[in-house]
Amino acid sequence: MQVITAAPYGTRVEVKAPKRSIPQNDRSVAMLTEVSQQLPWHGMKLKPDDWKLVFLDGLSASAAWSEHGRQRLCRSGPVVIRSDQR
Repeated sequence: MQVITAAPYGTRVEVKAPKRSIPQNDRSVAMLTEVSQQLPWHGMKLKPDDWKLVFLDGLSASAAWSEHGRQRLCRSGPVVIRSDQR
């Protein structure tokens, strides 16, 4: 409650139901941690939160192909997908 009373005038507070369960969240963190321990990204070791962004960007990239349908630049590096692999 102290956070709410200390918030600046005009601050909006929302109470929402969780988007996923605690077991779902735990599994997601575990899987991202495994990937971060086993797989470098363009020679770099990424943290689990960075991998989450890479995967989310990959999902958005699947809906946003370039004009040639072959290459898309991800925030974390180039992603090249041949159209016959799609």
